[in-house]
Amino acid sequence: MHARHHFNTFRRFVAIGLLAAFSSGFFLAEKIRASTSTDLQTGAAAQFGNPAAITINDGPSSPYGSSIQVSGLSGLISKVTVMLSGFQHSFPDDVDVLLVSPNGQKVELMSDCGGNRPVNNLDLTFDDAAPVYLPDFGELVSGSYKPSNFFEQSDSFPAPAANSSIAAPYGATLSSFNGADPNGTWTLYVVDDSPGDVGVIAAGWSMSIDTTAGGGSKPTLIAGAIDKPSSIQVGRLARSGINSLSPTLKSFPGVSDSKPRHFRTYAFTNSSSEIEIATATLTSTCGVDLFMSAYLSDFVPHDLSTNYVADNGSSYANTSLPMSFDVPPGTTFVIVVNEVNANTSCATYSLLVEGDFSYRAAAAKPGGKPKPQAKSSNTSSQQRIEGDTHNAIPNQTQVVYAIRSNPVNSGPVLGSSGNSSRKRAIKRRRRRR
Repeated sequence: MHARHHFNTFRRFVAIGLLAAFSSGFFLAEKIRASTSTDLQTGAAAQFGNPAAITINDGPSSPYGSSIQVSGLSGLISKVTVMLSGFQHSFPDDVDVLLVSPNGQKVELMSDCGGNRPVNNLDLTFDDAAPVYLPDFGELVSGSYKPSNFFEQSDSFPAPAANSSIAAPYGATLSSFNGADPNGTWTLYVVDDSPGDVGVIAAGWSMSIDTTAGGGSKPTLIAGAIDKPSSIQVGRLARSGINSLSPTLKSFPGVSDSKPRHFRTYAFTNSSSEIEIATATLTSTCGVDLFMSAYLSDFVPHDLSTNYVADNGSSYANTSLPMSFDVPPGTTFVIVVNEVNANTSCATYSLLVEGDFSYRAAAAKPGGKPKPQAKSSNTSSQQRIEGDTHNAIPNQTQVVYAIRSNPVNSGPVLGSSGNSSRKRAIKRRRRRR
């Protein structure tokens, strides 16, 4: 009886202890949950993941469209980072990866990186703040990288992924997601664009999302055109095939000739107190070669070397590589879009500029500084309309699309089957390098 009494007493102490531990854990969990909710409103990162393997076959992966459901976040997106876990492939150059947000915005995380060097069990993090890009031909290693694209044309992702278009081009940085509601389904699409090699993302993928009340800086998408009334520059830059990528400075590539070329200019200003990275992508459907370059402070059409800072290296009908470069605090830069072959007009193209900059809707006069024009007071994250009479498209309103205004792919589609055939030919040349 005495032993049973002590045993029952012991059981009561254990029960009381367990109850206390449970209660403590419950309140601690509630405290963490409440803290997380508060932190999200002030911009702390929330983590989400899908650990299911993605098999990289020739063509679309299996599954084709790996999803993460995001819910419970307040505020608007101010930063997104993405990790691929356990990436392996016998020819990484074949792999293209596209991330699509709940509202349809698209960012290409990697394309044609790593050459023909097989890799195994890598963890690749994509972060706009990373110091470097993935290598084009060098061996891939685990680490943190900026989204990286080394294919000169637009990659093709089969449905249900949306292809790039003038009105909704693929973003080249994760800041393209900024300012949008993070909640909903995020989908990762993976394609192996050449036959003969396979791989896997063995441990799936994950993402980190920061939010703030107003969201992060939003990209600017400008509709433009080049025609005979456009301004004239003397000659054009030589196409070296190498696109400028921050923070590496590219040497001035030289001028190919002195023939006149039509051009358009777009001026942006870094109003912050820090160096900002500008990333620009040019997209068209006019079927002629266009070229893109950048100048600090001013563009001088009769001297293409003055104030030169960057260019996109190559030009193919309809699209080209993105370029990126550093912009000092308080500095204005001018992006120039010019025809490669003289008198080859382009009725419609779009210029996507990503980074924390104010767009002045400017037009450079020959030899002079861009003339600023009034900026719209409409700051909606859905759409901004800004006057750019120098670049107005006949019978259309010049629209600067906020990227999130086009959740569904619209406009002529890039990355057609003809483009895929050309890509295979380029791939064959890349394999021989």
